[in-house]
Amino acid sequence: MLKPDIGLYEATIRRVSRRKYLKRPVPAQSLEELKQLAERFQTEEPRIRIVIGPEGAERLFESRNGYGMATGAISYAAFIAKDNQVESALRTGYYGEWLILAATKLGLGTCWMAGTFQRPAAESLLSLQAGEELLCVTPLGEAVQEKSFKERAIATVMGSRKRKPLEALCTGMDTTLMPEWMKTALECARNAPSGVNLQPWRFTGNGDRVRIRLAEGKSGHGTSFIDCGISMLHFSIGARQAGVAGVWTAAPDPFLAEFVPDASGLGIGNK
Repeated sequence: MLKPDIGLYEATIRRVSRRKYLKRPVPAQSLEELKQLAERFQTEEPRIRIVIGPEGAERLFESRNGYGMATGAISYAAFIAKDNQVESALRTGYYGEWLILAATKLGLGTCWMAGTFQRPAAESLLSLQAGEELLCVTPLGEAVQEKSFKERAIATVMGSRKRKPLEALCTGMDTTLMPEWMKTALECARNAPSGVNLQPWRFTGNGDRVRIRLAEGKSGHGTSFIDCGISMLHFSIGARQAGVAGVWTAAPDPFLAEFVPDASGLGIGNK
């Protein structure tokens, strides 16, 4: 997977899910920046497709049962995979969150949605190709300044700002002895959003490398693999913030991927 851009760390702290928006168009320049970013991700295999819709969000987020919908948004982004296999889901989470953090930097509100949107309307807007599957969407727009009662209620029910302690997310790792860059990366991953705030990922140390897997009992249900991809991006961003760049590579079962730091970032081979 591509190394994340420098400058996304602050956005991982600022980003919150927003469901109520001002009915104002997203600036054309902002939409263009997001479209160009989405095009960068097309070089990766297996490919995912991110569609930036300048309008039509009203159809996607039209209320069905009053829960979880977004109101007021005009624009949206849709995250599409060729299939819903593990690698495609991981990449959807990784690159989808990258785009969402870029939108945060542009001052736009967002909200990961995997089920609480009008799927038939979305699919008709997107003209899905053979074998493609729409995994998630997000509204894009200027969020109202104050959170609505519904937004606050959903956040309370979901415990959206609560996070498990770092020690609970790391197996076989002593957080008091690990390198500072690794701890910064893990804390950033800990702050990643996930479906119903389940935080289904677990990290394991392997020397200077770190592996990620699903937690016991989280056998790929719902958005678990997408959530792990989101956490992987956050880990990469945190590591880069601490001065260590690296890439996620394949790992043996039961692990989903392994983060391999650049040798130069660890001071190996430097004079």
